[in-house]
Amino acid sequence: MSLLGRGGVLIDIDGTVWALEAALARHFGRPDLAAPMRQWGDLGQRCGGEANLRAMMREITTLEVMREHPPFEGVREAVQALVDDGVPCHFVTRRPAADATALGPWLDHFEIPRTRLVARARINKAAYCVEHGLTAAVDDHPETIKQMLEFGVTPLTIAHPYNRAVCRRLNVICESTWATLTPHVRAAVDRASAARPMMARPQ
Repeated sequence: MSLLGRGGVLIDIDGTVWALEAALARHFGRPDLAAPMRQWGDLGQRCGGEANLRAMMREITTLEVMREHPPFEGVREAVQALVDDGVPCHFVTRRPAADATALGPWLDHFEIPRTRLVARARINKAAYCVEHGLTAAVDDHPETIKQMLEFGVTPLTIAHPYNRAVCRRLNVICESTWATLTPHVRAAVDRASAARPMMARPQ
């Protein structure tokens, strides 16, 4: 077990900080790709399989293309306020490192501060939180949300059709904008700071 004091926040990127589907739709002239995903995995099916999706993502995740797609409204202000208050903010994505070289410059371009940026294809985000003392996580993936709870990390998310059910079932904060999500992120960090929770270190 590890005793943690003031916690930090893990922040996902695709679907949490920027609209991947909208970027794909615009770049490839495929309006169908921007339609809301009802189930996780719908986007891969629309792209003709996960391999095709990954290839398409590689094409759009260059700085030249990403600069055309700003982050969700309110992201910069929310993260800046946390960082200014001394809260570590780790941006963590399951994109392979080779496909994520533009992410740092993109965050810089839109003046989004960060403590750390990690890109690792098979990363266990919940285990990463425990290892680095992060007590809250903003991530849209339904399985990641469930895993955070199992590891004692407070999950929060931007609402999408594919994650609303798990949020209702597990009583997870699920907001449609960063403006409404941010107070909950702050509250989760403050609770962790006050309670100094015991978090299970992964085996």
